[in-house]
Amino acid sequence: MMDSGERTGNQKQRVLVSGLEVWSTIGVPDSERDQAQRLLIDLEVLTVEDFEDLNDDIERAVDYHALAVRVKAVAVEGERRLIETLAVDIADAALTDRKIDRVKVRIRKFILPDTEFVGVELVRGQVDANLEG
Repeated sequence: MMDSGERTGNQKQRVLVSGLEVWSTIGVPDSERDQAQRLLIDLEVLTVEDFEDLNDDIERAVDYHALAVRVKAVAVEGERRLIETLAVDIADAALTDRKIDRVKVRIRKFILPDTEFVGVELVRGQVDANLEG
C-alpha cells in the first residue's frame, strides 16, 4: 500500500484495477520475445479529488475502464526486454490522466520454473512524471 503521508490529511482514496491480463512481447533472451507472454497487472491510483467531492459525476472520476484499455494498449505496443521498462511506460500512461495523483503498478510474469511468478512494483506521481517530461 502507499504511505499515508502521500496525501493531505488522512484521506486515502484509491481506484483499483487488479489482475488485469495483458499479453506483451517481453523478455531478455531473443527467444523469450518470439511470442507474446501473459502478464498480470495491478494498478492502484490515488485520486486528485476526494470521492465525496465528485458529486456522483462520472466526468470528474477516474475512468477505470479507460485506464485498463490504456494499459493494455501500452503492453502490446512494441517489444521490451525488461518488465521494469513496461512498469515505467504504464505509470507514465496512467499519469496522463490529470485526475490521478499517484499510481502504483505491479506486474507479475510467469517465466521462472518453481515459482508462482516474478514481478516488479513501481510507485510514481504527477511530480515524478513532470520532472522527466
